[in-house]
Amino acid sequence: MDRQQLLEQKRQRLKELQERRNVKVITPEPIKKVDISTQTIELIEKKVEAPKELNRYDKSIQTVEIIDEIPVKEIKKEVQFTNKNEVSELELNKALISSIKLVNKFKKLHEIELTATATETTKLDKRVVEIGGKLEIYNDYLAVVKEYEVIVYNRITYLPEHHLISITPIKDIVFDKFKNRVIGVLKYGKICIWELNDELKALPVLTSPIINPVFIKQLKINENDSILAITETGHLQIWSSNILKSPKKSMKLTEKAITDAVYLGTDEIVGKEEYNLYLVSYGSLLEGNNMVHEGPKSIIYSTVKFKNFIISCHSDWTLKIWKDDKTPYKIIPTTNSITKIIPNGERFITVGHLRKYVVELWDLSIKLFSPIAKIDEFDQIESVIFNDDVIISTPDKHIIYSLDNLDLETNEFDDGLML
Repeated sequence: MDRQQLLEQKRQRLKELQERRNVKVITPEPIKKVDISTQTIELIEKKVEAPKELNRYDKSIQTVEIIDEIPVKEIKKEVQFTNKNEVSELELNKALISSIKLVNKFKKLHEIELTATATETTKLDKRVVEIGGKLEIYNDYLAVVKEYEVIVYNRITYLPEHHLISITPIKDIVFDKFKNRVIGVLKYGKICIWELNDELKALPVLTSPIINPVFIKQLKINENDSILAITETGHLQIWSSNILKSPKKSMKLTEKAITDAVYLGTDEIVGKEEYNLYLVSYGSLLEGNNMVHEGPKSIIYSTVKFKNFIISCHSDWTLKIWKDDKTPYKIIPTTNSITKIIPNGERFITVGHLRKYVVELWDLSIKLFSPIAKIDEFDQIESVIFNDDVIISTPDKHIIYSLDNLDLETNEFDDGLML
């Protein structure tokens, strides 16, 4: 085959291919598809543009109008609560106690007017003396306890008269009721005695061995000046206040660890020596090894004899009054954590803590479930003394509060306790 023929065949094939391609491009099917899609879009648009048959919008508008007719704002006004700053914890506590005691009068609770006697500091006549520290007062003497010294002042002139020192830290002191002396308990467990003489600086004249006392009390036993001491290990010891070399008597009362004691007997014992007292072991009151009062699940901070009762303050923010049973005779919830009770006659003072130290005055014959007056609040308290007045000592001063002009408010829902 010559070259001319080959060229002719190629031209022929190209021509056939070109004809085939022209036929596919000219096919009319895609034009029909475009028409159908255009019609479908037009139908959808017509459906969207015709919402007149849906009446739901009219119904929803009616529903909204009905809700607006309910006086929602008035309901909110009726449910206004009192501002929490306007009601103290004690007032709420008193209201709860009143409701428990008077269930049948629950409908009248809104008529009760709760007084603010114990929530606001009572305005009392007071005098400030610029002498601070832990105080002890006896007759015309006022003693200030520092870490290693005791300064004894004249209460009338407030001039220092005696300066007692110790080579070990001083924990507590008490004035000797029978002689012109001061009895002290040292931090490391010894008892010591200072003479109030004319020496410029006086060291103890008598010192005992280490016994770790948790409670001491002066007694006159068969005309002898004595010191009763209860130790941490549960021993009762009788010491002569003239000789502290060894105890005259020592007996083991209990195997339990002791934290405090309450003496219930007389200050003068004649004849047979009987010591009527209760031991405090954390949350229990003991008479020897016998449980006198059932130990609650709380620690006893302070225990005192008051009238015919025993009163203790506990770590669960309660005062408990004990009588004859092993369970408390009365339980009084408190608004602060009370750690100290100081009785005097018909009343007692409590020292508690709630952000600040709180000193309150109680009279159970007037009110049982709340104090009759809140004396004052302090950032720090060294000691509190309750005699004719209330004396509160801080690190830099002590304040004497007079109770002569104390105004008392009674509460018909809390008429106190028959003492």
